Amino acid sequence: MTCCSHQKSPYQLLSGEPHIFEDLLGLKIRTSPDTFFQVNTSGAEILYRTVGELSGVNSNTILLDICCVTGITNCEFHTRRAEKILPQLLKSKEDGQLIVAVVYPAQAGLHKDD
Repeated sequence: MTCCSHQKSPYQLLSGEPHIFEDLLGLKIRTSPDTFFQVNTSGAEILYRTVGELSGVNSNTILLDICCVTGITNCEFHTRRAEKILPQLLKSKEDGQLIVAVVYPAQAGLHKDD
């Protein structure tokens, strides 16, 4: 895995598409060689269901996946440092909205003193 864009990637496509699709909780997720994706999809499904159950997310919840790499269509992507964008996102929430943030693995810059 590398953290560079596909254009700068050290991988060379020999045939086929530059990405693959994984099915996860009934969703089709597109991944490529330079993105992180949990290859144990059965384990990922258990993890995502558990986060949903423990957090009580519903259609009125803002669910933040901090430092994510892949996502689905009913989301927004903000490509700034988490400690810079989170205060703005938190201010924009509506009254009564639950905010749940998921960070795994823990990332630098998210400590309470940062």
